Amino acid sequence: MTSPDLLLPTVAPSTTTAALDVPFATWDWETSTRAAFPAAPDPLTMQMPDHYAGDLPALPIDLNNVHFIGDTGLNADQLALLAQNGFVVVPGQYNQFDSVYNDWLSPQTGRADFITTDALLHSLFIVYQNALMDLEMSAFYGQIADVLMQGYQSAEQQYHDAIGTPVEDAARKAAVYYAVPLYLIAEGDEYYTSGYDQTPIYNETNLSPSRIIAAADPDIIAEAQPLALAAHNAEGRLDVPILERYQEDFSQYKPRSYYAGSPLLEAYFRAMMWVGRITFTAKSDVDTLTSLLVLRALNQRPDAFAEWHDIASTLDFLVGSMDDFSPLDYLPLAQTAFGDGLTFSALTNPDKMITFRVGVSQLPPPRVNSIPIPMGAITPEEVTEATRGFRLFGQRFTFDAYVMQQLIYPEVGTDDLSRTLPLGLDVPAVLGSDTAYVLADEAGATDYASYIDHAASLRTEVDNLSANDWLQNLYGGWLWTLQPLLVRDSVLLPPLMQTDAWQRKDLSTMLGSYTELKHATLLYAEQPTGGLGGGGMEPPVTVYSTVEPNPQVFQRIAIVAALMDQGLRENGAFDLEDQQNYGYGAIFAVDTALQRLAGLSAYLAEIARKEVAGEEVSYDEYYFMQENFEEALWYIRYSIEEWITNPPENTALVADIASSAASNEVLEIAIGKPDLIYVVTNSPYGLQVTRGGVYSRYEYTLPIDERMTDDEWRAQVASGTLPERPDWIGIYFSK
Repeated sequence: MTSPDLLLPTVAPSTTTAALDVPFATWDWETSTRAAFPAAPDPLTMQMPDHYAGDLPALPIDLNNVHFIGDTGLNADQLALLAQNGFVVVPGQYNQFDSVYNDWLSPQTGRADFITTDALLHSLFIVYQNALMDLEMSAFYGQIADVLMQGYQSAEQQYHDAIGTPVEDAARKAAVYYAVPLYLIAEGDEYYTSGYDQTPIYNETNLSPSRIIAAADPDIIAEAQPLALAAHNAEGRLDVPILERYQEDFSQYKPRSYYAGSPLLEAYFRAMMWVGRITFTAKSDVDTLTSLLVLRALNQRPDAFAEWHDIASTLDFLVGSMDDFSPLDYLPLAQTAFGDGLTFSALTNPDKMITFRVGVSQLPPPRVNSIPIPMGAITPEEVTEATRGFRLFGQRFTFDAYVMQQLIYPEVGTDDLSRTLPLGLDVPAVLGSDTAYVLADEAGATDYASYIDHAASLRTEVDNLSANDWLQNLYGGWLWTLQPLLVRDSVLLPPLMQTDAWQRKDLSTMLGSYTELKHATLLYAEQPTGGLGGGGMEPPVTVYSTVEPNPQVFQRIAIVAALMDQGLRENGAFDLEDQQNYGYGAIFAVDTALQRLAGLSAYLAEIARKEVAGEEVSYDEYYFMQENFEEALWYIRYSIEEWITNPPENTALVADIASSAASNEVLEIAIGKPDLIYVVTNSPYGLQVTRGGVYSRYEYTLPIDERMTDDEWRAQVASGTLPERPDWIGIYFSK
């Protein structure tokens, strides 16, 4: 394994604390795995050995001494890589990871599996994304609709009360602001249902967004409709008349990820994109007054404010905290400056406004900018000044978006040579992968001024983060889960993992799982711009499968899954009374799947630990891998997808992760069907070739108004018209 001479600080392998202190859940392994199969030890108790003592073979390998080579169908080039590296990755035609493990393993012949971190990371994605989707369909849609209905009614009355006063214009703009997302979310009214019989919630006796709009002030609706239409049509960069010199990138409103294709989720997506992105900038006197009237309208409806807080707090632990000034930031400052009632006369008092603005100036600015800014002749300080502001439901801060923001213009590059988009490699490079940094360097990243300095500073930040720092929310926990793919203690590595080839394979795994994380959180995460056998005779074990010897990844998947289950339980998502009253079966399927995933991952973590330590894998463990692993992996997906009307046929998906309005581009990352990995391992019969599944990953740019949906990407996958894979995987991948 090459050790490059880098101008960067190293990132030490992160450790797992024996005691977790996270803000959203208490650690309760027994409760969080009561439905798990197989039963597994608490992952926090896992102790890594001092050095590798397993039996994976030294390199290179003489394939003449390896069982089942003839069954692989590998060509000469692929066999050469297998002999050189101890593994090779080739294209696969299986639709799902569990399908990869369905027909290679054979108790009759003895062919065995290689159980990958990729397969379990994909399961984490399935339960995480579907937890978000189920919450949105069963709860968030109705809650945000209620916030917008009450907010609009309050804002319209506020406007009528303000006619003839100095705040009349700002009050009208506040009403228009609420009317736009109300108009957008009304498109999902008829699809908002509950129970197994799909009873419409907005029936003839209930208020609905559509009914509120029908009874609304026609002048307000007339002003809101063009903006709602621009959002619905994803029309590109347009001025927003209710704000001062503000342009919105309406291409962001094109439903993507799992939202596309569901009228309910598409309506929710567009409405939440508006309240998550539209910014009342603090530098503008006019916009600041309008934001205070938006806040006042919400504050006058305590029930709506409580529902706003419920959604916000749930998303805090699932994704991350809001990165922009929110009602929780502005309200205490406003009440201190203007009084609890925020009266019109107080809001127009210059001295009181100065007091408020001084308070706002002391708030920490957003760390990720998602507002289109001009390229050239702009400093980081000017970007901060231009983007500080109030958002009703601001998008969420994530560490990776912060990394990308710090590695593009104006932080990196010059006016004449601006780095408008990041690379996917930037994130793993900062998280500690020297391999990723070298590849980013070869791709030209370090040609831009200040890239090395910023990457070095970011690495220092990473090196100071503890497990509890990462686990402030589940998004951070997912990134923490991926870190052992990038940085590990070299004394714990078997021969094949000591190669540049495996380092790049691990990098591809990290980027594949990262693609799924970005897909699941596309709406919320701010995008930088810019049973075992028992009794009687023991059945025979004839298959000796191997778990990828990276115990910490499996351990951390178990920890994140258990914390997610416990966090949702403590948040009230698994309320049995709600299940009985409304039949929210889907979210309870998430509960079961999370418990199964936590138990399975912890079980595999212990097997992987034994492999690294050179300890004997037990009969029960080998038997489980022989008879039950594929079914256990399949069940996690099945228990979720039985509640989905049209579950995806394969693993292919796409997400845009960064935008540049100036260069008219978006950065897209995607995965296709799982690739196959063949690995030479040991067994009582001697050396054998085992098989498993790994991510296939792609990265490319598109015009900003052509952000890609999953259906569009899956059509490309089906046709085989795919972008070229990166050259750097050629060391281990062969067609």
